[in-house]
Amino acid sequence: MRQPTDIKTVVRDLPVLVLAVFCGCMGTVEVGELQTVAHRIELQGAESVSATIELHSGTLRIAGGDSLLLQGGFSYNVASWKPEIDYQLEGTRGKLRIHQPSHRNALTMRRTRNEWDLRFNRDVPLHLEIDMGAGEGELTLAHLSVITLDLNLGAGEVRLDLAGNESLERLNVSLGAGSAEIDLTGTWDHDLTAEVDAGVGELTVRLPESIGVLVNVDKAIGGLKTKGLRKEGESYVNDAYGASETSIRLLINTGVGQINLDVIP
Repeated sequence: MRQPTDIKTVVRDLPVLVLAVFCGCMGTVEVGELQTVAHRIELQGAESVSATIELHSGTLRIAGGDSLLLQGGFSYNVASWKPEIDYQLEGTRGKLRIHQPSHRNALTMRRTRNEWDLRFNRDVPLHLEIDMGAGEGELTLAHLSVITLDLNLGAGEVRLDLAGNESLERLNVSLGAGSAEIDLTGTWDHDLTAEVDAGVGELTVRLPESIGVLVNVDKAIGGLKTKGLRKEGESYVNDAYGASETSIRLLINTGVGQINLDVIP
């Protein structure tokens, strides 16, 4: 009797199928000349900022900038993908929204380009919500003052660098299909609560050695590899758990895929 397809094949191929279905349902687009625009936003006295980023298909890069709230560079070759940017000040809190207005007919083809490069102020407290339909994310947030982060990715790849972040208090990540690398290493001077929901694909989380880590994993089908963690009841902990003043508590929910948990010295 023929054995069913192994889990590695499912993990490898299903994200591609999901992405194809996601894109195929939306038809084609008219590809034109590459347009590149820059956008700069002053803080205008804001003492904290809530930022919402909505990119339906493309590449998103985020890193630290200078005294401005935002320095943005946008490159696209589908006219209807020109981003809409709105910033308002409500008292001492800024509200920023960067939005890709057209997502219908947003078929991801090799000839299309949609790339956002965003550099945020390093010092202003930032509540960040990122919603990506399909694409790639290179999110270097280690040296930003991100207080809360909500990241949603429908299909694609994301690399999230939060190593030793000095301000992050809450992290929620939701992944539909694809792969993700999340770096939580470094020295944390405060507790962090994090939750990751991963549907189909591969998830790698890098964890610190010097502060306590407790991980709970709820998985349906797939593999789990750990390095530098030991099983304690239903949880996985490192040697510093219970001894350090601060700790990271991580909950992972996954459907079909591979989970890699690595403690890095």
